[in-house]
Amino acid sequence: MRVRDHDQGERVSDDRHFSRVAEGDKLSEDPWGAFEGSPFGQALADQESRLLRVNRALCKMLGYPEAALRSKGLENLMHPADREKERRQIQRLLAGQETKAIEKRIQTRSGQFIWVLQEVSLVNERILFQFVDITERKAFELALLQSEEKFSKAFQAAPSLIAISRISDGKITDANESFRRTLGFSLVELIGNTVPQLKIFLPEDYQRLLQGLLERGSLQNVESTFFCREGLVHEGLFSAERLRIREEDYMLFLINDITERKQAEESLRQSEEKFSKAFHANPIMMALNDPDTGHYLEVNDSFIQITGYSKEDAYGHNSVELGFVTAEVLAGFYKLLRSQGFVRNYEIEYRTRKREVRYGLVSAELFRTGASRFMIGMVNDVTDLRRAQQAQVEALKQTDRIKDEFLSVVSHELRTPLNAVIGFGSLLEDGAAGDLTPQQHQFVDRILRGGDRMLVLIDDLLDFARLQAGKFDVIVNETDYPSLLEETVVSFLPAAEEKKLTLEFSAQVPHPVRLDRRRIQQVIANLVNNALKFTPDHGRIRVRAIIEGDRLVTEVSDNGIGISAEDLPKLFQPFKQLDMGMTRRAGGVGLGLSISKAIVEAHGGTINADSKPGEGSTFRFCLPL
Repeated sequence: MRVRDHDQGERVSDDRHFSRVAEGDKLSEDPWGAFEGSPFGQALADQESRLLRVNRALCKMLGYPEAALRSKGLENLMHPADREKERRQIQRLLAGQETKAIEKRIQTRSGQFIWVLQEVSLVNERILFQFVDITERKAFELALLQSEEKFSKAFQAAPSLIAISRISDGKITDANESFRRTLGFSLVELIGNTVPQLKIFLPEDYQRLLQGLLERGSLQNVESTFFCREGLVHEGLFSAERLRIREEDYMLFLINDITERKQAEESLRQSEEKFSKAFHANPIMMALNDPDTGHYLEVNDSFIQITGYSKEDAYGHNSVELGFVTAEVLAGFYKLLRSQGFVRNYEIEYRTRKREVRYGLVSAELFRTGASRFMIGMVNDVTDLRRAQQAQVEALKQTDRIKDEFLSVVSHELRTPLNAVIGFGSLLEDGAAGDLTPQQHQFVDRILRGGDRMLVLIDDLLDFARLQAGKFDVIVNETDYPSLLEETVVSFLPAAEEKKLTLEFSAQVPHPVRLDRRRIQQVIANLVNNALKFTPDHGRIRVRAIIEGDRLVTEVSDNGIGISAEDLPKLFQPFKQLDMGMTRRAGGVGLGLSISKAIVEAHGGTINADSKPGEGSTFRFCLPL
């Protein structure tokens, strides 16, 4: 239990003082020093409320000698209306429950009732009563209630810290809930003590505030440090007024706790300091603008160094007025900013003070400080990167031109002698140089077949080069598909007859379709040619075309050697040959299927294969109608 001495400041009276009291009425003298010397009225009673001992302060408070008071008994002096209130307090105490101080009336020897604040506690199974005379406070409250009830309500409910003290001795007579809660004192601890005793202010600050009040009669929002019970430092605005109540001067003082505001201001100051350092030291161009007018309010050193514009050039002008960007660029930027509230990596072309054209990526955010709106923007200069990219694009274009020229030269240089070989070979075969012997016919036939294979290889290589360069185009026209299919398949009949293969075809396509005739003929030829290569003698190859929904489906199937499941995904990759031994005998470099896939996909279609080793293969491509 803590009490406060009027003259000596805080004094602690611990229940341990009473733990040494002997059984019965024989009491040790030493433990009662604090009891007798307490400025508050105290009494020790048994659990039937019979008084065992009272201190001098209580005797003085009630006007009775100790013996008379003990004989009279406190219960007989209590106002009847307060008996139930005290009964509940004692009942809670004896039940081991938390008790709160109660206000009650006690009759003095003169017959008058005084108001006291009563607290109770158990000491060695006995009840210790403590009384604080609050008659003055109650009278003050009554006077306030009678004269200004609204003030009383405002006093108790106000979020500000409010207290009232007598000017004559500085003692506190009342304090509101905010005052008690913030400072950590109970009402018992506050009443009767002075502000210096409670150490709420530093002595010099309190004297300064008090002197100001006495000189001017009031104080308004004087900033001062104050302390709570635990010693925590607070910042507050102190206001005070002199009051005249019942012929005596009082001071009503109010403290607005601005600790959080001061902390926020300090945090803001530190944040602004950090922002300022980051703003000015940033290697990226940064600027602070008015979002409504676009006028520059601040620019960092990087902005000045890269653009050549000084702060004086920039301040009070927007980017167009400065000559930094065109009106179209600024309008596009603001359109994004207003629709999104921010901008990320908006590419601009800007000009320096020397009119050098450069490139940048702009990012910006809107923010508020108080009632003001601002825009912070950053420009990441990407001129070197842009120029490097442009140089790379030009280099790629030059490479493409060189490649095209090379392919054109290669095509011409390869085809010219090859055409001569094939041409003269055909003349020999037709007997232009006279009749040929069977052996000579065989030699000429090999020359012509080798030449044809070379032409196909050259075409495949050129197509693949176009495909890699992204220049592989298709030209679609209305096409009679059955005619196309027949024309393509019939051209392979001599080769099929040579291997004694059955080559069948059918087309159930009743109407013309739009496609690139030459390219689709190339796909069919590649698939039929592969079937011829990998189907043993006396085998069978079927080619058919049908309409399935909104697709034209073409299938080439054989009963050849087939393809393993692990090799199927490799079929349409360039330069992939699955069975090297047979492929070498059949010829080719592995480009036919990859080119076929590119042709089909250029039409918006798909191509796939289904096969099992030893059972043959089926290649199927679908084109949208």
